[in-house]
Amino acid sequence: AVDFAFCPDFAALAKVYGIAGYTVETAAQFDAVVEEVLAGEGAALVNCLIEPEENVLPMVLAGRGLDEAVS
Repeated sequence: AVDFAFCPDFAALAKVYGIAGYTVETAAQFDAVVEEVLAGEGAALVNCLIEPEENVLPMVLAGRGLDEAVS
């Protein structure tokens, strides 16, 4: 994860373009949002906020492909 001083409200930005937008902070919220997204029609953006200490997998070095993930 990356810790930016400013992070745009991606859910609000999605809504500007007519796309359903959600921001999720907990696993419980995620499950509920996924159910809502799958029940809906059209595109949706789900912005998942995670702790900076969490590993985000797969880890891939800059300029490399997903088949070259760090293990």
